[in-house]
Amino acid sequence: MSSLKNIVSFWKKHDFLAITLACMITIGIVVTGFTVAELITLTSENSERQEPVQNVNPGDFDDQPELSLGTPAVFQDHSLKAAIAKALRVDASSLTLEMLEGVTSLQILSNPNIASWQDICLMPNLEELTIKNCGLVSVQPFSGLSKLKVLNLSGNAILDISELLILEDLEKLNISSNPIETLPNLSPMQNLAVLDLDNTAITDLAFMKDSSVSELHISYTNLPNFEPLADCEKLEALYMYGYHFMDLTPLHQLPHFHSIYLSQGFDRSQVDFLVGRFMMADKYTKIYLVLKNRGIDVYG
Repeated sequence: MSSLKNIVSFWKKHDFLAITLACMITIGIVVTGFTVAELITLTSENSERQEPVQNVNPGDFDDQPELSLGTPAVFQDHSLKAAIAKALRVDASSLTLEMLEGVTSLQILSNPNIASWQDICLMPNLEELTIKNCGLVSVQPFSGLSKLKVLNLSGNAILDISELLILEDLEKLNISSNPIETLPNLSPMQNLAVLDLDNTAITDLAFMKDSSVSELHISYTNLPNFEPLADCEKLEALYMYGYHFMDLTPLHQLPHFHSIYLSQGFDRSQVDFLVGRFMMADKYTKIYLVLKNRGIDVYG
């Protein structure tokens, strides 16, 4: 009897007994040695022993600390705040410093309304950042993002990238479709492997000296020659669509060079030095090099 009392007391305390008894009565379960009336009596006895619930005064919780969801992020430029919130798919009012510190990738496209990018520093752990077609003029706001590995600033109004030289971890930089004419020497950026300068106004390649760039994009530029590339021992691939003639002799002695992308009308006899060692190329260059390797002279 005492054992059953303990069970009943436990179930009553957890608000399950009434349901259990109802089920037992409904389906006619018989508990050996006890009638349903006795079980109900036991339940009543247990209920009488429970202490009544005291009235709760809402004012009793006035001194309790409020639940904090993080420190609100304050932005100088509300357009930047709205753009970031949209990219992260959250409401702008819910942005917190803790949330922004956890962001590692961000993409903002075609937004010319952002006047100040200074608060991009609220995301110090960014590793990949794309700011494309936003009318960006200065790269200074991004110079403090020391963890950046991929930076795409294409389609803006950038004239100078000197302030990016301190980004030692940067591996890919895209500044295509910007009016930039000159670049500083890139040797401080020892991890930079891919550089995209397509459709820019660059006038020479002197900045490539001692650089770590292995993949260079210079399509639709107007360079007079490729002579500075002769000293770029790490260069492996060159994208140069838009050129119909250029002396490629500076590439001949590069120890790791193996891939090139040319316009359809380019004289491919200039890439004979890649026969037997090319890895990647545009469709027409591939055909030419394969046939050349088989002893078929396309221009013969």
